[in-house]
Amino acid sequence: MGVALIVATTTDATDCGATAQQALLHRTESLVISHVPMEPVIGEMPTPQGTWECARVTFSINARGEPIDLAVAESSGDMAFAMAAMRVVRQYRFRQEFLGSFRTYSLVIQGVANKMSPDYFRGTGIAMPSSRPSH
Repeated sequence: MGVALIVATTTDATDCGATAQQALLHRTESLVISHVPMEPVIGEMPTPQGTWECARVTFSINARGEPIDLAVAESSGDMAFAMAAMRVVRQYRFRQEFLGSFRTYSLVIQGVANKMSPDYFRGTGIAMPSSRPSH
């Protein structure tokens, strides 16, 4: 099983090729049998709001319905999110198509990354930043 991480940062960070690849994405989504939720991606400097990220993962489907030859075709630029997107797509299972291992499929994974958990500062003695203006 080959895995490649080739990240092309897209000019539209909210899209990751979803508009341009709409027909392919729809065909791929129609083959999904099972999927798992993506784990939160939290970096070293999380923010209260986090950042909206996306990654378009391309792959083929083997005879067992497993994705193979995964690659990140487009990304909003967050490498950790792109790698997490590949990990989650690797766990998807798909209905098999004739010659599916010779076709390219694609999914766009989107979500908020680098968002502080509510208890991020608990036990550190540091006050949680407030979005309220101080008077």
